[in-house]
Amino acid sequence: MHLLLGYRQLRDIRYYADDPLVKRILGLRRLPDVATVSRALAGADQESVRRLQGLLRDGVLARLAALELPRVTLDFDGSVIGTGRWAEGTAVGFNRKKKGQRSYYPLFCTVAQTGQVFDVLHRSGNVHDSHGAKDFILASIATVRAALPGVRIEVRMDSAFFSDEIVRSLEAQGVEYTVSVPFERFAELKARIETRRLWWRAGAGCAYFEAKWKPKVWQHPHRFLFIRTRIKQQFKEPVQLDLFIPHEYGYEFKVILTNKRLGARKVLAFHNGRGSQEGIFAELKSANQLDYVPTRTWVESDLSPLRPPRPQPRP
Repeated sequence: MHLLLGYRQLRDIRYYADDPLVKRILGLRRLPDVATVSRALAGADQESVRRLQGLLRDGVLARLAALELPRVTLDFDGSVIGTGRWAEGTAVGFNRKKKGQRSYYPLFCTVAQTGQVFDVLHRSGNVHDSHGAKDFILASIATVRAALPGVRIEVRMDSAFFSDEIVRSLEAQGVEYTVSVPFERFAELKARIETRRLWWRAGAGCAYFEAKWKPKVWQHPHRFLFIRTRIKQQFKEPVQLDLFIPHEYGYEFKVILTNKRLGARKVLAFHNGRGSQEGIFAELKSANQLDYVPTRTWVESDLSPLRPPRPQPRP
């Protein structure tokens, strides 16, 4: 109710403490004091976190079971949760908007079909995206598979999760996946792009080719899609407004690792759907106050990222 009314800080409870409508909706004669809520949060432990995670997972699984979907798409990515004051477990890490701010960096598992958060791995702000990712990914897949037998599971991830260990684990579980490739780190992939002459059309301004390849330390070759997109180059120097400035065009490249058997266009469209997860993060921070850390201890802050976003309307 506190979040639905649009409040952020715990002490804002006093603004509606005597509101009879809120009391009636909650079925209470008296709302708890701010100190009471603070003590309740301070009394939380790891068992409280585990039970809350289970409760929220069950809610998401119940929604998926009601929809009777033939496949479930899980997106994995991290998001920065900054705090202006000191909090246990926070650290200075990569923060594009507020450099040097202490923060948490939880790893989220979201369901693309419903826009809900399925699970969260709480982490400090100075860890890499892949820190603890393998066990978290496999645990999320196992939970969905146990609750929804027969459902095909798909996974989408960015280049931070590009590793032979994660890929082999997904294939062992029979999971379809697409992973962005940090091809700048591999000179051979760059050479393939530079020497390629025949590109197959994949849409307006987009072309592709594919190849079987593997890094030297990997065990088996996989399917790699090389995507080239034509874009307008930006003019950064000042120009005169009364002159005609023609557009210059260049190419933007990306590489996708996948085990899907679909055509390149469908694989590209599926992988580009990862952008919807950023919308989920934005809604969590704007409408569910995820960007506000109400406590200073690790366990209580672990409860903060577990709030699911509001249900999305179905078309």
